[in-house]
Amino acid sequence: MNSDRRDIVPVLSRKRESKRYLILIEIAKHQPAINQAEIADSIGITSQAVSEYMKELSDSGHVSKLGRGRYEITPKGVDWLIVQNEKLRDLTNYVAGEVLTQVDIEAAIAGGEIRAGETVALSMVRGFLQADVENEAEKTISAKAIGNAKKGEVVGVIDFEGILDYEIGSVCIISIPPVSLENGPFQKGAKVKDGKDYDLVAVSGVEALVAARMAGYSVDIYFGTPVAVAEAAMRGLNVLLLVTDSAILNHIDRFREAKISYEVIEIK
Repeated sequence: MNSDRRDIVPVLSRKRESKRYLILIEIAKHQPAINQAEIADSIGITSQAVSEYMKELSDSGHVSKLGRGRYEITPKGVDWLIVQNEKLRDLTNYVAGEVLTQVDIEAAIAGGEIRAGETVALSMVRGFLQADVENEAEKTISAKAIGNAKKGEVVGVIDFEGILDYEIGSVCIISIPPVSLENGPFQKGAKVKDGKDYDLVAVSGVEALVAARMAGYSVDIYFGTPVAVAEAAMRGLNVLLLVTDSAILNHIDRFREAKISYEVIEIK
């Protein structure tokens, strides 16, 4: 695509073409009874200007006049609108796919009041990016806020400088024996680890869920644990994972792939 997009979308670059486009859309929406004053208010021009455009559209064959105040868009007018819409679609796809993706914007939680244009320090807090105006901790990356935000609100940040430095979390895996014909369901309720020592508690499997409840753990993650727990650890969170024996390898493979440290405690 050309770097200058205006040549392919005249309805954006030429004022007269844009008004013709908007008027044709209004006619298509309200035909055949057309109120020129309402069209004028809708697109921000005078009624006299609308009347002149309507005459031009009629003379060019884009609009057919049926009588006083009655118009309808012709097949030629419909075709013209379709062509313009396709050009606009090409442009929006180009902007979304090639222009906006070149602007690296991240969302962060405001640690305090932030104003657009301010330089903020970034840190990872409980797995999420946090932006603070003052460098209250050891934050090795800064960025520029693109909007105003109060504490706890979302703020967009761009123009990053530095590297976000934080420690990847770890996973403590508690292996729960599965129910089987030989063994009944696991019923022990003693806590092997204190859940308060971990940022999140996850369970995988019915036996693991029941064991967690009996032990008094407050569960945060119930489903998709191989991916969810790995993602949490990659964001700096320490996770306590209760999982049935049959599902352990699936989790461990994911943790090894992501280079996440883990330990396994077997419950017999």
